[in-house]
Amino acid sequence: KYMGQPYNGGFEAPLTQSAFGWNFNKISGVLVEAEHTFGNQGQRALHFVFQGENRPYKHFYQTLFLAPARYRLTGTVRPDSLISTGGLRWQIRGLTSSREQFGESLGKSERFLGVGQWRRFNFEFEILDSNCEAQDLRLESEVKGRGNDNMSGEIWFDSIVIERI
Repeated sequence: KYMGQPYNGGFEAPLTQSAFGWNFNKISGVLVEAEHTFGNQGQRALHFVFQGENRPYKHFYQTLFLAPARYRLTGTVRPDSLISTGGLRWQIRGLTSSREQFGESLGKSERFLGVGQWRRFNFEFEILDSNCEAQDLRLESEVKGRGNDNMSGEIWFDSIVIERI
């Protein structure tokens, strides 16, 4: 029911912190949950609440095993008073053979911040034979200046899908 790339991209299944799904490090000043909100597809959407902690965010991710090809990641987003110097963005990187270190960036979304209604976003990326055997899809803050960001506010994501093009 939740298969596809990424696994549970509609956030209907619980966020279980398993190797086969979404993972996140629980840190102070950030609430991560899958909840219902107006306008989302299905019963739940991914919800972040940032409470002004002064640190970059890079703690929500999933490991993927995509074959070499060209892909498009699509999803929906609704920022809700997200205040940040750089915003948030999805980024996909290759993982080295040890799967502990990031390789090159394969692609990234636009930056998300401010207030808005539900809207679609997308970006394309390509995996070559020499890129990586595994990939890291991660929501990250776009750090500006000295590397700190007092991010506050909320943001919602839903319907994240990766398709071969």
